[in-house]
Formats: sequence, C-alpha cells, structure tokens
Amino acid sequence: MLKKYSDILEKFKQLEQSLQEPAVINDPPKLKEVSQEYTDLKTIADKIAELASIEKNILETERTAETDQEMRELAEAELLELNDRRKKLETELADLTRPRDPLDKKKRHYGNPRRCRW
Repeated sequence: MLKKYSDILEKFKQLEQSLQEPAVINDPPKLKEVSQEYTDLKTIADKIAELASIEKNILETERTAETDQEMRELAEAELLELNDRRKKLETELADLTRPRDPLDKKKRHYGNPRRCRW
C-alpha cells in the first residue's frame, strides 16, 4: 500500500477518535469542522480498505496457484478478476485523492434567484 494511503487512513482514525472527545463534542464549530473532514475521508478510507483486502486476496491466491496444481486454473481465473478490480480501485483512488480546487466548497450565487431570466 502506498504511503499516501496509509497517511489518509491514519488521519481518518485520528478524526474518528476526535469525534469521541468531549472537547470536540462541546464545541459546535469544531465538531462541524471535524465531522465534515471525517465525511470527506470516509469514502476514500473505505476504498483503501477494499484495496488492501484485494491485495491480500491476490497474495493468497498466488500462493494457492503455486502449491496446489488442481486449483491452479481456478486460481489463475480469480487472479485475473482480482487484478482487474485492483486496477479499477487504484484509478478511483487516484481520482478521489487528487488535490481539489478550494473554490469548489464555497457557495456561489449567480445573480438574483428571484429575477426572471426570460
């Protein structure tokens, strides 16, 4: 697993612990900030966990293919499927972890919403 992903998981665990601290719970602005960051990282953390699981399954399947001749064909077919899933997850994670534009979170108001435009 990449260091970037392990750093994200560590940050996610820290946020989980922060959400249980009384100092954060009793401070609404801080709670909102931590909750928002936790929500933003939840999807990424789930994908990273899924990727780690797939990588573990790939290693186990490779060992099975090497040791058991009868299961070799099934293991090779499963390896193809697991590698496809891993590549798909890696591209999804690359998109999710790409730096975001800070203006994306700002509320934008384009003109008067009550004004008729036709």
